[in-house]
Amino acid sequence: DGSHYQATCRPQYEMAQFVMSQVPQRTYKSILDIGCGSGDFTIELARFGKIIVGTDFSESMIKKAKESYGDRTTI
Repeated sequence: DGSHYQATCRPQYEMAQFVMSQVPQRTYKSILDIGCGSGDFTIELARFGKIIVGTDFSESMIKKAKESYGDRTTI
């Protein structure tokens, strides 16, 4: 349900906010998320309106990320 999602995604959202606050917005159009894992942080970065590309060494993590977020970002 929605409350469970909010509770589990809060740390990723807060980290994404911090990362985005540290980089001037006009200096880039895309972000490369190296070691994207399951894509939770990647999708939070995508909420800021940038092009996000996620990559990971683990094929199983890439599969999970694509299953969860593949239609919303490039993983």
